[in-house]
Order: sequence, then structure tokens, then C-alpha cells
Amino acid sequence: MEALFELFFEAAKGGDRFRIKEFLDSGDIDVNYNSYRVHEGGTAFNAACAHGHLQVARLLLARGADINAKDRSGNTALHSACYDGARQTARFLIRRGASLEEKNDDRSTPLHLAFSNHPYEMAQLLLDNGADVNTKDNKGNTPLHTICEGSAPRWVQSLLCQGASLEEKNRDGFTPLQIACFNGDFAVSQVLLEIGADLNITDGEGGTPLHYACSNERPDIAQLLLDRGADVNATGDTDQTPLHHACQHGCSEVVSLLLDRGVDVEAKTKNKMTALDLACYHNHFQVVWLLISRCPWLLLDRLSLVAETREKKKPRLC
Repeated sequence: MEALFELFFEAAKGGDRFRIKEFLDSGDIDVNYNSYRVHEGGTAFNAACAHGHLQVARLLLARGADINAKDRSGNTALHSACYDGARQTARFLIRRGASLEEKNDDRSTPLHLAFSNHPYEMAQLLLDNGADVNTKDNKGNTPLHTICEGSAPRWVQSLLCQGASLEEKNRDGFTPLQIACFNGDFAVSQVLLEIGADLNITDGEGGTPLHYACSNERPDIAQLLLDRGADVNATGDTDQTPLHHACQHGCSEVVSLLLDRGVDVEAKTKNKMTALDLACYHNHFQVVWLLISRCPWLLLDRLSLVAETREKKKPRLC
């Protein structure tokens, strides 16, 4: 059966409609036979669609082929068409009733794949036909999370107009805005903020969008957030403020911006580290100089501490 199916599969892959008909008329082949040992797996219908042989696909459907049959990765023909940007094939499948919500092994729908590989016209086709904009994959990402990992502000707006949730969190506790800030995407961050995204929302570790902007050397995004009212002294689970993040990563422009906004320069983490401590520890000397020049008392405090320590260690003479 395996050898016979491989011939059948190759005929579908090659678009040989007459050979396919011969196989089906013989009665020796199951039209929905799926061997995961042959190529990428899937049925002959998957193979025909993957290679754009729609006449063969029509014939197979007429003979009972399952339009939602899956390959080795759990992808249906529609998943593959959406990932590859095969608009004609996708339109053919949708018109014949292919499921828009079928999930692959990563629990991604065709809409997730359309956005992850950037064939955005394909995504619009799915949206026009009622694809669920809030479905989640195995990482808890909705299509809006996925699109925020790329730079496509117009499509962010399109998804939101279709009812996508602005504050939905994935399994890491990230909202779409946090993903945009983490990836340093100013345009997408701006769109999300204009629509009303919560700029002080925290992830699973207490990090806000401002924390991520400060970690990734993006003073433009940090300023965008601060201008809209982001909490300059927000603390995560380890009591790190945005300034701690900026100093740890050596982002001098961001440090300067935070100082202008009145950040608490003496705040300490759970490990009792100040922003200056972190800058020194990570050898970010430009940041160290910036902190000392803008806040000279920090150096005086450190010198006083050194003096006190030496005094305690001084041996007694009597």
C-alpha cells in the first residue's frame, strides 16, 4: 500500500490528472490515505494544493478527499497556502469550505501563518471570510501578537477594527504593546498607544512597556511612552525600575531622558543595587559619567561609604 500511495502522491504533486483518475477508478487506493513517511506527509490532496494543481484538487474533492487533511506538522492545505502566499489556492479552498480555524501542531491557525510569514493580502482574505482574530497558538499568541513582531502598523489597525483584543496577554504575560516595545517597533507602538493600549500594564515578571523600551536602546519609544504618562519609576518583580534596565544595558540616551523626567536615581533592586551600581558592574563608563555629572551626590555618597568601610577596618592601636 505504501509503494502504491507514493506513486499516487507523486502523480498529485506533479499535477497528472489522468494518472490520478486511473488510480481512483481502479479502486485500489484510499483517496485520504496519509503516510507520514512519504515526503512531508499529508494526503494527495495536500500535495496537489501545495503545488497549485487545482484541477487535480477538484477531482480529488469530487472523489471524497478531506479538505482539512493534515500533513506531518498538522498543517492543512489552507495552512500551507497561507504560509506560502498562494492566494488563488487559498481562495479555492475557502470557497469549498476549508476550515479557517483548524490548528496545526503549534496550535496556529491559517491566520497566524499568514501574519508570521507576511503575506498580508492572504490575511485580508481570511479576515474577509470571518477568521477568528482572537484565537491563540501554543504560546498564547493571538494574530495581533504575531503581527506586532513585524513592522506592519496598517495591519495592526485592520485587526483592531475586526475586533482583536488590545490587552490580551500571551503565556509570557506580554500584550501586543509589550511585544512592539521589546522589538523596538516605534510605528506599531505608536498605533497601539493611539488606540488606547495600557502603557503601564505588566507582564509575568512585572515589566512594563517602558522597561522594554529602556532595555533595547530605544529613546524614541521611551519618550513616546513617557509623553503619554508612563510611570517612570515602575518596578518589576526584582524592584528594577526603567533606569536600572537602561543602566544595565548601557543606554546613555535613555538614561538622560529618564533623568530629565525625574526618575528616582537612588532606587534599589532586591539585590540592593542602584542604577550607578549596575552601570559600574557592567562597565558602562559613559553611563557612569552621565549619572555622576547629573547627580554628583551619588559620587559623594559612594565616597562616604568607602570612608566608613575603611574606618571600620582600621586596626585599633590600644
